[in-house]
Amino acid sequence: MANISAADVSVIVPAHKRGSALLACLQSIARLDPAPREVVVVADGTPDAGVEAESMGFCVVETPEAGGPARAGNR
Repeated sequence: MANISAADVSVIVPAHKRGSALLACLQSIARLDPAPREVVVVADGTPDAGVEAESMGFCVVETPEAGGPARAGNR
């Protein structure tokens, strides 16, 4: 199996009203070794997602209005 470096992987997390499950997900991603090259959280109807993600150094994309889980995943 080939070695994967941090530059090889980006993680996108669609977030729609997930609360503690989202926090657990972000904490798990933050512990990855090697770390992903980038982590992008799409905050759709989850204002706290942006705050948590940014405090961990992750990029946040906020949708202008909530559109449900599918919209967050398709952004």
